[in-house]
Amino acid sequence: MLVRSEVIKVINLKFKMPTQTEAKKRISVSTHVIQAGHGFALLVKKGQTIRITDLEGQQVTDLLAFDAADVAHRFSRAQTKKLNARIWISTGHVLYSNLCKPMLRIGHDTVGKHDMQFSPCGPEDNLIRFGKPGARTCIGNLLEVLKPYEINRNAINEPFGIFFNMEIDTQGECKTRPPLSKAGDFVEFEACMDLLVGLSACPQVFNGCNGHKLSPVKVEVFALAPNATDVSRVEA
Repeated sequence: MLVRSEVIKVINLKFKMPTQTEAKKRISVSTHVIQAGHGFALLVKKGQTIRITDLEGQQVTDLLAFDAADVAHRFSRAQTKKLNARIWISTGHVLYSNLCKPMLRIGHDTVGKHDMQFSPCGPEDNLIRFGKPGARTCIGNLLEVLKPYEINRNAINEPFGIFFNMEIDTQGECKTRPPLSKAGDFVEFEACMDLLVGLSACPQVFNGCNGHKLSPVKVEVFALAPNATDVSRVEA
């Protein structure tokens, strides 16, 4: 009988990312640069890879994922932590849905430190923590870009905080630190199903979660080339 860690390993290996050789045969599907402090939403097909690049360094991006066929089926941090048996995940780990279905698999992560503890910044917590309710927030960004898909406030409280650097001490105290990411660092996710993805280049300026500055984020989508000799290649 497989022990729990072995079961998790088998599940994760099922969604194998392309090898380095295969990655060189990828074609670019789309590229978009998110303006500093703003958001973006896109549809990603099963098998495609989405790459999120920190263009200037120390910029957090909140990511939400929804089943494109049923947006009530969405990314769950709780299930992701339970099924990976970790509070921090990186290359090779899977982001799971609220129904325990694989949604995204991390194929390449140049930093390895992200967050699945804190909610996206919003006007209410900015008021409580900093006494400043009027600034742009990740909640506002995500509601704005996901509005055409009828995503409501209750569905955006569990993002995957790309490059968010939280320290948790032995007493359970959480401390927000500047991201470890530098200019050009990125994370790649392979879609395990057709997805709607919402992204927010975090606009928080009242603490150091973005290194006390805001910067743009590049979003690229790749697909494996059906025939590498017939397409322009995109290096990984």
